[in-house]
Amino acid sequence: MECRGPWPAHAKTDSMTSLMHPHSPAHDWMRMEHAEHAEHAEHILSSFPPPASLVLTGELKDQETSLGVYVLVEDCTVNDCPVWQHISRDRCIAKYRNGHWLVQQTKNVGVNDYCHLRLPDSTVPLPHLSSVMWEEFDSAEARAWIDAPVCQCAEDSGGELALTYLKREENAEREVERKKKLNAHSYSTRSNSSYAPPKRMLCRDCLEDPLKGGSRCFACDPRAER
Repeated sequence: MECRGPWPAHAKTDSMTSLMHPHSPAHDWMRMEHAEHAEHAEHILSSFPPPASLVLTGELKDQETSLGVYVLVEDCTVNDCPVWQHISRDRCIAKYRNGHWLVQQTKNVGVNDYCHLRLPDSTVPLPHLSSVMWEEFDSAEARAWIDAPVCQCAEDSGGELALTYLKREENAEREVERKKKLNAHSYSTRSNSSYAPPKRMLCRDCLEDPLKGGSRCFACDPRAER
């Protein structure tokens, strides 16, 4: 794995290999393998230039926080493929060693297959080129992988999808803040008013005979005192 992105590179070094002489055949083989991987990665990136940003859209049952805009991480490849990072959350789109594309936290990129979403398609060089259905991990109910038929990964070459999604998130945040302020104002108004709740929720007739006096309950006539 070659990575010079915003997270530290996790490289497993065998103790025996680290003690080998730098000019030993084993080290020569490792250098050749690394060169082949680097050449393969350059070939993929030159044949299929990665887009500057990707957008995951749709509806998810349990992994809604994985949707959004992902920006390409410069000078970073994992398993010979590029990596995209979410603009506001700890999520990355990266390729695992089995060829599947994963949406996972930064600490898991290139280390393991712990993820929130996965694209089980090892035939495509980039995730937005696949027609295979995405899958999400349902941690709330089934605690298993389920299909995400509405989830889609799209290239955002002109940045229009990113702007649309950002505006949608901003509008959603504004609506949440508006509701919070409205609820706080409503609570403050109730606490400062002289309103006193009634001692009984039903009028006298309803208390004596609910079937007969049901139309004269407190909900219909709060001033009823009989």
